[in-house]
Amino acid sequence: MAEETIARVIQIRSGESFIHRFHGHSDPREVEAFEEEIRQAWAEQPSMTATQRVALVKRYLGPGVKDELACYPSNVTSDPESLLSTLRKAYGESRSISRLTLELHQIRQGKHEGLRNFSQRLRRKYASLASKQRDLNENITEESVLRDIFIDGVLDEGLKLHLRQRRLENPDSTFFNKGDSPYS
Repeated sequence: MAEETIARVIQIRSGESFIHRFHGHSDPREVEAFEEEIRQAWAEQPSMTATQRVALVKRYLGPGVKDELACYPSNVTSDPESLLSTLRKAYGESRSISRLTLELHQIRQGKHEGLRNFSQRLRRKYASLASKQRDLNENITEESVLRDIFIDGVLDEGLKLHLRQRRLENPDSTFFNKGDSPYS
């Protein structure tokens, strides 16, 4: 009796992306984060076919989102780029650029809010505006505007004066200079 050898191959993939399930019922930035995670997974597996890419997207959709996609024609849901575009249109930012711009310019530091939380809140608002501008092929608001809004929104007058002085010394600075914190 001949001995049969069976070769077993175990493939361990390191660095595999984590993809959150997309439910579509929270912040409009959720769809942007989901798309980023999907694109990262696609980049890690460049040999994926279009069908496999669509299957990957659909695997991480919540039931409500799947129900929404059932209302679209198959040519939209069978192409990976069209599918992501449809998700962005259905669940992405619905406010106008002018509304987002107004909201960005109205941001001020809260009375009991730390600088870090204020800057993160400002940055998130800016990211929403920039994403909407990108989607509509508009010019992206420069980060120097973000820097100026941050300075104007700071509650502490002494710090505001210091930050204005730094802006005068370096007018080309942005919200985050390389290696800098916006409030240093």
